[in-house]
Amino acid sequence: MANNPSLRVTDFNDREILRIIEDECDEEGWTDIWYIAERCLPTHMRAANARRNSALRCTVSRLSYMKRLGLVERRIMHDKEKQTRYTQWRVKEAGLVFIKSTLTQAQRDKVIGADDGVLNEYAELLATQYTILGHLSAAMMRRQWQFGYGQRRR
Repeated sequence: MANNPSLRVTDFNDREILRIIEDECDEEGWTDIWYIAERCLPTHMRAANARRNSALRCTVSRLSYMKRLGLVERRIMHDKEKQTRYTQWRVKEAGLVFIKSTLTQAQRDKVIGADDGVLNEYAELLATQYTILGHLSAAMMRRQWQFGYGQRRR
């Protein structure tokens, strides 16, 4: 992992981050930013203060964008002495749709077993759907494609 922490869309897809929040949440669905950052950037969170703070900033920045999309919500918390401020995050209903939706195994097998020509038709169909989707669904589709493109370039 690089010296500087990064949590770009090419590093983690949004569904992974939403699943981390769900995995680490309390009974009300809230997760401390520390747990999310630890799961996304474990090496940096165990480092010295400057790198740990940078990892936290990266995580908050990514979650803030997801908040603007309507996938998560945030609340600001304080310790008992009101000295330290930190955030907690929770997946909203719109975010739950994206992490709970799955393809059946038969649907997956059709895509995985398709030849190049059929895959291109799938891509054409997805591109057409993209033009008529609502803002959130279109953004999630675009970001998933960016993640896949980033993984291919590695």
